[in-house]
Amino acid sequence: MIIEIYINMKNLIFTLSLLINLTISAQKSWAVITLNDGTIKKGYARIKSMASTVKYKANKNANKEFIEFDDIKSLSISENGEFVDYEIKYKKIPNTYTNNDDDDDDDDEPIKNKKEFHYSSPLLLKVEIKGKVNLYSILVANPPSMGPNGMMYGGGGTHTVYYVSKNNSEFISSLVGTFGGGFKRRAMKFFNDCPELVEKIKRRKYKFRDFKEIVQFYNNKCNK
Repeated sequence: MIIEIYINMKNLIFTLSLLINLTISAQKSWAVITLNDGTIKKGYARIKSMASTVKYKANKNANKEFIEFDDIKSLSISENGEFVDYEIKYKKIPNTYTNNDDDDDDDDEPIKNKKEFHYSSPLLLKVEIKGKVNLYSILVANPPSMGPNGMMYGGGGTHTVYYVSKNNSEFISSLVGTFGGGFKRRAMKFFNDCPELVEKIKRRKYKFRDFKEIVQFYNNKCNK
């Protein structure tokens, strides 16, 4: 029973944090949308995160259409006078309980019989850094927490969640666990092909808030 509650809570928090992530563009903005089949659409768009769609018009007088996140490869949209790039990615989520909070991010490892995974809904993530390792971010509302009486309480406010991927993989990994822990172990594992960076993380010269510096170091010093 305890195990089932843990699994449900973990998946609930992850799902809620994505469902209530803020709409990226409240107004229609000029955008360039690249679909999975290579089609490029240019026009006015509004991102509807909770519906996992982009509302699109080729021009202001054209009929509107809704493009599913599943059909999108990337998106560049005007925000505050400049273009911001987004890409669709997926996260692997475990179906079974594990004491090792690192297991939900083994995206490069084959799925074994002892643990089964499902994949998240498509996530439209902001591109922060491009390179051998890409860094992505998404602004989400703080998830609710469970009180001692079992009641759920709203978190309030927002925070930025960061993800990384190697070699433009469609799957992303988080360098922190569901409840914010495990950074050192996860980062050392993800960047294990760069001993110099691993040593800096091990000695805490880079901490969990240094996502951009870590990825830049890897791409500049370890990608030779």
